[in-house]
Amino acid sequence: MTVHAPVAAKGRTLVVGSTGFIGRFVAEASLASGRPTFLLVRPGPASTSKALTGSIRDRDSLGKVLKEYEIEVVISAVGGGCILDQLVLVDAIKGAGTVKRFLPSEFGHEIDRADPVEPGLTMYIQKRQVRRAIEAAGIPYTYICCNSIAAWPYHDNTHPADVLPPLDRDADIEVTSLYPDASFRSIDECFDDFLARFTGGCRR
Repeated sequence: MTVHAPVAAKGRTLVVGSTGFIGRFVAEASLASGRPTFLLVRPGPASTSKALTGSIRDRDSLGKVLKEYEIEVVISAVGGGCILDQLVLVDAIKGAGTVKRFLPSEFGHEIDRADPVEPGLTMYIQKRQVRRAIEAAGIPYTYICCNSIAAWPYHDNTHPADVLPPLDRDADIEVTSLYPDASFRSIDECFDDFLARFTGGCRR
């Protein structure tokens, strides 16, 4: 990650999810920018960073942190399993009255414009719930939509050109094993039947 020269220290920033896949880079960039940066982490070993012990599921502790440290910016980078936990964070931000900008955990597609199917649909629905709660609370916000930047959802996607066909003759697949109820005289006939089955009757 390229970070430019530090700017004047301003806008006390709290990063939630700072130990995660994206959160660690967000925390690093915030620190490098010169902003007073606080990290909300689960209870654990002592650290030399400005780590604040707490839980995103505990509204009272969140509210106390926001007020006590006069947090002005909250950046959430929680993972997919904790999206709805941000509803508690939204409530705490609204009650604290110090936060001037909230960036919820987005870092993906524009969820109000995309129309996915499962398994992605559930996460989109949850992120939309968080957005609506932020807007209803009147909290100033920024949604970061950077499309697919993470490699982990695509670990099993391989370009067809990179996959060699089976070289073992014993592994050959006969058309008759794919379509045991049909008989074909040629590959063209097989392809025409495939088009008819899966494209609503269209043939070449």
